[in-house]
Amino acid sequence: MVKTWVSRWDEWGYQSRCRLVRASSVGGAIRQNRLIVVRLQSPLQDKWKWDSMELDQEIARPMSNLLTPPGLLRGVVYHWSESYIYPDLLTEPMPGHIEAWISTEKGNRRLTLDETGWGLGLSKRDSEEVT
Repeated sequence: MVKTWVSRWDEWGYQSRCRLVRASSVGGAIRQNRLIVVRLQSPLQDKWKWDSMELDQEIARPMSNLLTPPGLLRGVVYHWSESYIYPDLLTEPMPGHIEAWISTEKGNRRLTLDETGWGLGLSKRDSEEVT
């Protein structure tokens, strides 16, 4: 957090707290970290505390429901690699970066921009505007 904003919020009567949370540990479909920032009014700051969730635990939410069906992908090149194991679409969350390699039933391929957007929570309409 930026010190000037923390100081400004403090002047307004709020205390700032932040926590880094792995999205897949709280039910997210994409493997990346999220910064959670909380602003507390001064009377509440002594009563409020972070939930004691298990941050090392990963909830299995596979990426398969976020992917485009194989027959609808245009110009996708599938390839096989014996030397590298890619994330499996049926058991693992989506990688947290654009055009990451994944393993599908037809072979290994890269995620599309739309699929990465859906993993981040964008609607189909919003995803089309971005790409």
